[in-house]
Amino acid sequence: MEEKQDISILFIEDEETIAKPVTKFLKKYGFKIHHASTGKEALEQIRKENFNLVILDLNLPDTNGENLFELIEREQPGTKTIFTTGDITFQNGSKKVLYKPFTLSDILQAIRETLNA
Repeated sequence: MEEKQDISILFIEDEETIAKPVTKFLKKYGFKIHHASTGKEALEQIRKENFNLVILDLNLPDTNGENLFELIEREQPGTKTIFTTGDITFQNGSKKVLYKPFTLSDILQAIRETLNA
């Protein structure tokens, strides 16, 4: 069940009903997971620590996720990213997109695929 202990993930999600179970689930798999519920919190964490992966909700209360992604890219260029959204029309050719609602298995599979890409 355990993944690599040295994989650090920033999960940016404002909905607690999603954030809490996903965070708990990923910790069980041995990931070092940090949570931010706003763009401001995410940038504060990005400036303090390097992450192997960012899982980014595109609809945050204080910012647009695509704009936040650009800021994260400036702070930590090349960080692997997974977008999450409830907007099924959103497309991104270069990044993995998880459409809500997603399962815990879906997010684990997306993480493995993205880290191994």
